Amino acid sequence: MFDIILPILFFSDYTKKTLETLERTHLQYRLVIIYNGDNDKDGDSLSEIAEIYHSFGENVGIAKSWNWGAQQSEENDLIFINDDILLPQWWLEAFNSGLEDDWMICPQYTRWDDTVWIGKRDLVDNTLVKAIVGPPPYFAGFCWGLKREAYKQIGAFDEDFFYWFTDTDYYFRCGKMGMPPKQLQGFWIHHYESKTLNQIMDDAREQIEKEKDIFHKKHGVRIL
Repeated sequence: MFDIILPILFFSDYTKKTLETLERTHLQYRLVIIYNGDNDKDGDSLSEIAEIYHSFGENVGIAKSWNWGAQQSEENDLIFINDDILLPQWWLEAFNSGLEDDWMICPQYTRWDDTVWIGKRDLVDNTLVKAIVGPPPYFAGFCWGLKREAYKQIGAFDEDFFYWFTDTDYYFRCGKMGMPPKQLQGFWIHHYESKTLNQIMDDAREQIEKEKDIFHKKHGVRIL
C-alpha cells in the first residue's frame, strides 16, 4: 500500500489533469491531500476526492505539508506528487518495483507539450522490468517515492525550506546514509513545471534566496 501525498495551493486545471491521470492507477493507494489554500469551495471539493484530507487554511510550505502527509501512517511507503504533472497508466507498478531495493527513487520526466506526451505515456505496461540507474542527474522532486523505513531513519523534512530544496535536501541526506537516490527508467512523467509557484513568485523570490543560503550552509553546495 502506498500513501500518495499531494499538497495543493490552487485547485487549478493542471491539478484536475493530475487527478484525472491518477485515476488510471491500478495498484492500491491512499490519496492524502493537504490543502494550503483558502477557498472553502475548493477545499470541500478536494475533501471529497481524498481518502485523507487536511486543510491548513494557509500556505505552510512544502516541507510541513509533506511531513503532515508522511505522518498519517506508520507502514505505508510514500509517493510525493506535484499538482501539475501527468502520470502514465502503469507508473505505480514501476515505483513499487523500484522501492523493493532502494530508499528514494524518481522517474524520468519531460516537459513536452501534451500531444507529444500522450504518444509516449503508455509505452510502459504491466510487464515492466525494473530498470534502475543512479544517482539521477537531476532529482525529479515533483514525483518521487520514499520507502517508509527511509523516512523513519532519515527523519522529517526540514521545514526551514518553504518553497524549494526540500527534495534536494532529502536527496543529500539519503546519500549520506549510504543509500543514494536512484532513477527509474523506461517511462515518462510529464511536468508542466512550477505552475503553482509561478503564480506567487513575486512574493516567494526573497524567501527562495534565503533558502539557497540555508542549503549552502547545511550541505556546502551553492545552488544557483
